[in-house]
Amino acid sequence: IASTQLPSTVVPPIPSFEIVAGSTNIIVEPQQVRSLLGGQYGDFIARANTVVNFAAGDYYFRDFYTDSNARLNFAPGSRVWIKGNLRIGNDNRLLQSGEVGDLFVYVAGNASLETNVEMHAVLVVSNNNLFVSVGSHIYGYLVAKSLNIQPNVIVE
Repeated sequence: IASTQLPSTVVPPIPSFEIVAGSTNIIVEPQQVRSLLGGQYGDFIARANTVVNFAAGDYYFRDFYTDSNARLNFAPGSRVWIKGNLRIGNDNRLLQSGEVGDLFVYVAGNASLETNVEMHAVLVVSNNNLFVSVGSHIYGYLVAKSLNIQPNVIVE
């Protein structure tokens, strides 16, 4: 398999934001359905086969993790601010019913989208690393200091 080295370009730094997360962790256990309102939270953890519905608003988290087969439904006008790291597990769906940009996700740490993730969002990983695994489909934009996209990934 041949690789292609893209020419280096001078890119301005990605803006950084101070994120103040809360202390209450949100843990959605396997096969649960849960609804959230905007606010400041600690860690977000969605276990396997869960559904989480996010109302429109701003969400502040310390870290954000999902296991496999989670479905996260965001109302248009949702913004997710993550102070630490983001990890979206295999076969997850991050959906929103509005236009591109109606879901904005900002990550101050590193971010990883595992195998076969479908994401409808603008994802900004400020001055850190973004890894997108095999078979993922991104409807939106990806911005990161370092971007590692594996084979069979579609970004549109």
